[in-house]
Amino acid sequence: MANPRKPRAFKLLQGTDRKDRRQPEPEFPTLDDAPPPAWLLNDDARAEWNRLVGLLVPTRVLTEADITALGHLCNLHGECLRLYRASIAPHAATLTQLRLYLAEFGMTPASRGRAQPAGSGQPKNKFAQLAQGGTGKR
Repeated sequence: MANPRKPRAFKLLQGTDRKDRRQPEPEFPTLDDAPPPAWLLNDDARAEWNRLVGLLVPTRVLTEADITALGHLCNLHGECLRLYRASIAPHAATLTQLRLYLAEFGMTPASRGRAQPAGSGQPKNKFAQLAQGGTGKR
């Protein structure tokens, strides 16, 4: 598996940032409310949808582009609960998928710092200010 991309702030620090390699980030509209999709598998998945939407909407992390991924996360969660109730442990692959989906939305301790509000446009740290032409000084 390829190494993940190095954050732009690190490239700025190391002096390896190049304008010709920058990729524009698409901006998707954020959501103020998101009703559960009809294709969620069970009541547990719908309950998890409502819980997560309640957490993600105020933080402005959830966008229209995230609906499908959030639905898959909720279906995986519902399936795991169904298996646990039947005294069956979910497969490791299922738990790994669930953990990876949770990380995508910043819902694990390690990934929480990487989740950013959609379309904020505001640099999160001083190094990001450098990338936008600021001095980074306050």
